[in-house]
Amino acid sequence: PGRKSFSVVRVEKDSAQRLWQFPLTGGEPEVLFPTIDSIGYHCWLGKDSVAMFILTEPPSLQLASGSNAPFVLENKIGRSIKLIPGEPSVSYVLKEDSLHWKIKKYSIPEQKISDITGCLPPYEDFTWMPDGSMLMGQKGKLFQFTNSTRSWKEIADFSAAIPKIGRLCVSPDGKRLAIVGTVKG
Repeated sequence: PGRKSFSVVRVEKDSAQRLWQFPLTGGEPEVLFPTIDSIGYHCWLGKDSVAMFILTEPPSLQLASGSNAPFVLENKIGRSIKLIPGEPSVSYVLKEDSLHWKIKKYSIPEQKISDITGCLPPYEDFTWMPDGSMLMGQKGKLFQFTNSTRSWKEIADFSAAIPKIGRLCVSPDGKRLAIVGTVKG
């Protein structure tokens, strides 16, 4: 938030995993939310509020804002936490058990949780396009979910080069896609 710094989960010398802020102009970094440890991933919701994947057992989605103590929104979550374009909402994966994984939505103003769709088993990484559709990989194929079709449709096959797609990220203008995956070697 503010575009004057960037944030990272930093593994400290004592193995604590806390959220840190680094100024873009250089200078000393500072720890944000000093009392919150075991952060795996995070997603900014606003100027001083953040959603975090916390490495509890099972992993939990916790929300923190300003100096307020974090609260647990959901347990048994996956690592993908993403803002939904054009909405004051955050999305995440709920892993009810080893077979049933859903992408869910938390509406911030309404403080309401609802289902979006199921995941492509056994994958949990997804990203949002600026138009409100989602992308998710399954093996080496890329799928798109739209509100109009309410289903996953294959849109690309990268299997020859990337047999297993993992994390995904789309540029804000929707023109570039970054894929983390395994490659044939």
